[in-house]
Amino acid sequence: MRRGERHAVFSADGNQRFYLRHDFECQPQRRILFLCMNPSFATDERDDRTVRKLADVAHNNGFQGFFVCNCVPYRSSRPRDVPPDAFNRQVLAKNARYISRASRMCDTIVIAHGNPSAPNTNLWRQAFTHAVASLNEQPGGFFAFRLNNPIRGVSYACHPKPRGNPVSIDREDWTPLERDYLIAPE
Repeated sequence: MRRGERHAVFSADGNQRFYLRHDFECQPQRRILFLCMNPSFATDERDDRTVRKLADVAHNNGFQGFFVCNCVPYRSSRPRDVPPDAFNRQVLAKNARYISRASRMCDTIVIAHGNPSAPNTNLWRQAFTHAVASLNEQPGGFFAFRLNNPIRGVSYACHPKPRGNPVSIDREDWTPLERDYLIAPE
């Protein structure tokens, strides 16, 4: 691989992004996977603010590359605009296979999906659970930047660019998660 290689997998119509990968070095030994809510419009050629933040986090913590996967692959800059048909079981199953594949190539995983978004709160919760369940065990562990304040008794892993109180890019400040971190039953 050449230095700084980037790769992304999109659906044929471009409405879904299954993963985005950035490698800072030719043959990365350590990668980190960020599992977020849904992709915005970043591509393998153009970053958005969230991907730039994740690149800084990965680089500043000694990783040579990173993947960004999402609980729902539908591309939208606002999760509340993701249509209900984006939660199609076949699409989510395909997405889970990409998440599983990416997680096998990483030694650390940060879950950063944020809070479920209305009007599809239950669909988001199901998508979170399905996506997290597809992750493989990692020697570097599972983390959240931090957990949000509980909503109906459930604390969700914070998005990498939350409004107000920014997350720390220092791994020492992250919240370790158990492998069975799943969204509480409805």
